[in-house]
Amino acid sequence: MTVVNELDRFHLAEDVVKRCKLGSDAKPFIQMVREKLKAHSAYIRERGEDMPELRDWRWDAARLGPR
Repeated sequence: MTVVNELDRFHLAEDVVKRCKLGSDAKPFIQMVREKLKAHSAYIRERGEDMPELRDWRWDAARLGPR
């Protein structure tokens, strides 16, 4: 539902990048986000559940720091 409502991490990250007005520097990132959303939507239509990389994602404190 978060993807349908555009509240998922990909839509939110794209919105932040657009608001920072990075211009052409942001294009590769925005393209990657849109491709990931297309792949995710196709996966959901085919299997009826989120992609494992999204469904099983957990915060990695060693890599990302404490919350």
